[in-house]
Amino acid sequence: MKKLNDTGFTLIELLISIAIASIMGSLIASSFWQQQRSHNRQLEASAVQQNLRASMYVAGREIRLAGYEPHSIRGSNLTAITDAQSNTLTFSYEAAWDGTDNDNDGDTDEPGELETVTYSLYDAYSDGDTDLGRDSGTQTALAENIDGLEFYYTLDDGTRTVSPTADQIEDIRAIQMTILARTENPFQGNPATNETFTGPGGTSLGTYNDSYRRLMLSTNIICRNAG
Repeated sequence: MKKLNDTGFTLIELLISIAIASIMGSLIASSFWQQQRSHNRQLEASAVQQNLRASMYVAGREIRLAGYEPHSIRGSNLTAITDAQSNTLTFSYEAAWDGTDNDNDGDTDEPGELETVTYSLYDAYSDGDTDLGRDSGTQTALAENIDGLEFYYTLDDGTRTVSPTADQIEDIRAIQMTILARTENPFQGNPATNETFTGPGGTSLGTYNDSYRRLMLSTNIICRNAG
């Protein structure tokens, strides 16, 4: 009887099999990396949103204290807001309850002890990226990778401005705070958009031609202790 051919695959058959396996492997790897990249982008975008919301909550809660003083010392002519610019805000409030010697006189939580705070942008880590800073004698970063900040003020007569005069500062009754944040890393493969951001008060927060993802949020703060 004639023996069956048991020599195995031919070279051509083997090459074709390797080629098909390589193509399938490439497709699977490409799909995996696309899904991984999409997942990482979602995580980065979520981190930006959480960063914004947390920083706006903390800043907003403290700004609402501007001008606060207890009934026991009311009438001390405390100035709620002392500096109001489009990207800088300085205010004071009585803080005889925070366990800190705010006026550095050796006494903690004494009646009438004031806390003076400034919110502005600065480069906290000398890395070329600006951050939302809180300065009460020592400047600290409240939120990182902040590209823009705007304070838009509402006066007691209903008019709004980003640059109140010295005489108008005491008339501030509400503040719209807007923050522009970006992802920590650029999105690989994301095309540059050359996008321009403008705050509600008309302040330019910059034009960016890069692959970072950006998010801008605003919150309205009632200065209930002002005036």
